[in-house]
Amino acid sequence: MDERQIEAALDSLEKALARAETALDKHRAANAAIRAEAAAHKEQFAALESRHTEMKKAVAQGLHQLDDILGRLKTSPAETVATNKGDEE
Repeated sequence: MDERQIEAALDSLEKALARAETALDKHRAANAAIRAEAAAHKEQFAALESRHTEMKKAVAQGLHQLDDILGRLKTSPAETVATNKGDEE
């Protein structure tokens, strides 16, 4: 190999290395963006999960109250009617 061929080969290697470094930088930037997006989704999921838990508790409490009301109606309808008449007076 003469000196020109060696220089040309070195230039090709430098260009290939520059392309590889550019690709690596783009990959790192994309990876950082993906991680940031994942963190945002994780926070959003935690907030939704907390809201879901609160709503489940509220629904369970409402159903329990409804069950109590219906239970009282089933056990003593005469007392309920008498109580309601007493409330009207």
